[in-house]
Order: sequence, then structure tokens, then C-alpha cells
Amino acid sequence: MVESDTVEMRTHTVEMRSDTVVMRTHTVEMRSDTVVMRSDTVVMSKIEFTGLIWAEVKQLWDLGFDDYIHDMWNLLDFTTNALYIATITLKAVAYIKVSICLLHCEREGGRA
Repeated sequence: MVESDTVEMRTHTVEMRSDTVVMRTHTVEMRSDTVVMRSDTVVMSKIEFTGLIWAEVKQLWDLGFDDYIHDMWNLLDFTTNALYIATITLKAVAYIKVSICLLHCEREGGRA
């Protein structure tokens, strides 16, 4: 059991380092005052986050709720995935609010 936890920890460490490398090496395109990430990097990170969430859901299904909760690594994974989901949700809400604001500004003739 201890070896399994060690291997899982090393796997998570490698995943986090690969996330850092991918996010730091992405190509950034400058447009006036905004920064736009290349779409392939965004898609790769979304696929990876979806895979991480799916792995945890599958593990929860296989182990059952009681066994899943008693392993502290699973609680850490659950928290990490919840933060991923919260980040994506906040980005979506911010995008929608800014889009609505820009739409209203255009209707009013460019006044802020």
C-alpha cells in the first residue's frame, strides 16, 4: 500500500511539472492590451483536466464512497479537481460578463 501511494505521488508530481512546462512554453499572441493563448495549448490542458477528473470519478466508483474518503490522497485529488472546475467556471463567468459589457458599450456608441 505504501509503494502504491509513493508511485501515485510521483505520478502527480510529474503531471504537475508537465502542466507547468506546457503552460510556460505556450505561444502567446499579443493583440492591443489582451493576451490570447494559442488554442492548442488550451485544448491540451482542458483534455488533461478532463482526464484527471474522469480518473477520480472512476476511482470513486470502483472503491466506493467510504474507502475513497478514507484515503487522504483521494481527498487531495478531489480538492485539486474542485479547484480546476472552479477556475474554469470563473473564467467562463468572467468571459460572459465582459462580453455582455462590451455589447452594451457598442450599443451606447462606445461610451464606457
